[in-house]
Amino acid sequence: MRNRKLKWCRLMLAAIIGGAIGSVFGMEKIIFDTDMYGDYDDVGALALLHDYADRGQVEILATVSCTVGDTNNKSVAVCEILNAFYGRPEIPVGVSKAANAVGRDHREKNQRRGFGICEKYAKWIRHPAADDAEDAVRVYRRLLAAAEDQSVTIVSVGFLTNLAELLRSAGDEFSPLAGKALVAKKVKKWVAMACAYPQGRECNSMWDAPASKIVLEEWPTVAYFTDYTYGCHVHTGRVIAESALKDHPVADAFRNCLKPRDQLQNPPPSWDDTVDGHPSWDETAILLAVEEPERLFGLQRGCYRMVGDDGTNTWTDDPQGKHIRIVEKVPFAEIGRLIDLKMMTAGLERKVREPAEDVLDEIQRPHDRNGAQEDDGRSDDADSEQDCVRNADEDDSERSVPGPTRAGLVEQVEEPSPESEMRVHPVEPALEPVA
Repeated sequence: MRNRKLKWCRLMLAAIIGGAIGSVFGMEKIIFDTDMYGDYDDVGALALLHDYADRGQVEILATVSCTVGDTNNKSVAVCEILNAFYGRPEIPVGVSKAANAVGRDHREKNQRRGFGICEKYAKWIRHPAADDAEDAVRVYRRLLAAAEDQSVTIVSVGFLTNLAELLRSAGDEFSPLAGKALVAKKVKKWVAMACAYPQGRECNSMWDAPASKIVLEEWPTVAYFTDYTYGCHVHTGRVIAESALKDHPVADAFRNCLKPRDQLQNPPPSWDDTVDGHPSWDETAILLAVEEPERLFGLQRGCYRMVGDDGTNTWTDDPQGKHIRIVEKVPFAEIGRLIDLKMMTAGLERKVREPAEDVLDEIQRPHDRNGAQEDDGRSDDADSEQDCVRNADEDDSERSVPGPTRAGLVEQVEEPSPESEMRVHPVEPALEPVA
């Protein structure tokens, strides 16, 4: 127990020091583009973004939604709740005005109506209907035009509708530059949760496939991807869902959406919840955007492309490729521990001190409390399957993934055995170094 708590102390101290360094060397200026719609990892991602902002590592320029749907869609409302909860209600919001935006004639059951938190936190909502918010492209163009050159990071964890509309936008009162030229001038990097490796139909890239094709082919800056294949191995949220936190919208959202332990499947499909929580596709995008990528992830260069008309994407290895996808370096379980830590501590006053015993007890993940992973005897939930599935073409061979070796982020990381590595990445090719 003492050694485990010592690890957490070291991890917290490293995170605090990292925040101080971020304050000295400049902040990432981030526009967060989210569906905040059919899956609640977006909630965790925005919580992490605010945690980095608390540490002086990030300035959140805007939170924009790529989904629509009038009062059925609470995507903007949830962003406003979280922004206000973390003390930043002034952050601009926007929503897609595209005629083909997801939410028009999309599956009604995918509209989770705000993850069950909008009624409780209604006092912080300025746009009960997402469609009433400002045009997301207008928000993008205003902020980019005012930014310094090569200074903005765009993080997209939803459909690529807004980015396609931005690339196709014309000059306006904010800038005479057309969209693609404005992006090339002002954006430093694009970080996306999208696509399936090495091929497949992934939610964020398939539902507005024409937009995905435009953005994947025409985006003019460096682009980093945390794809379906990576995020489905990182599970988080059980800690905050089962914590004692009260009047906390992130904790409430995970409590409302995360499967109870007695409903877990054994083994779980790769898109489904486990004893540690929900797949962390979107949360890993925030780590990728803010941290030095090489610190936490292996990097593989190549190119994602959309093929056909059904939303299928493919990946091609290319040492000169314009896209960089992440693979496991720090074990998946440790990435999960870091995300859980940030969700639990976001918004708290940060001091360099030994964490209190009760805080450490709250942060310990279910594996830590119970020893080896417990059986996930769960019942099927057809609606949850439709809501959470990310990759329509996944095969059964990837559905059962053993937990990776645990090692401290601030200590020497153990190398996984060749057998374990094969199970985790059954089709992973040799990695190309990233220049």
